[in-house]
Amino acid sequence: MNGKASCKVRIFIQNLDARVRGLIYIVAPPMCTYRKVNRMNRRTRRNFPRENRNGRGKYDRMLDMGRMNSFTYYADQINRELGGDNNAWNSILASMIAKASRMGIEEAQAFIVEKVKTGELRKEVEEPLLQLLNRYSKVR
Repeated sequence: MNGKASCKVRIFIQNLDARVRGLIYIVAPPMCTYRKVNRMNRRTRRNFPRENRNGRGKYDRMLDMGRMNSFTYYADQINRELGGDNNAWNSILASMIAKASRMGIEEAQAFIVEKVKTGELRKEVEEPLLQLLNRYSKVR
């Protein structure tokens, strides 16, 4: 029986009464349950889940790259208002953005806490920057 005829039989069986349909399914399995697969896409299709990165889950909170300009503006504004050091600020901001966009928000927050402990950032700047990172995070 070819594919078209088996599909017509299945449509006919679906229109029958439920009791009769149950008897027919016992005798013959349902037809047209196969899935057509394009032969070219079979090699490139990714049906497997993503690998865990360093024991973490499938997705992580990272910096939203679409709002990068406003993030840097508000980070500079926080540094200016609270009197941070301008000499080391550009390199700290660049490292913070790199960690938040590639590794994750948690690593960037740990980086900020570490810089406060070493004395490169002031204590007053720490909490607003951590809140800013949380506000501009995205799960990806």
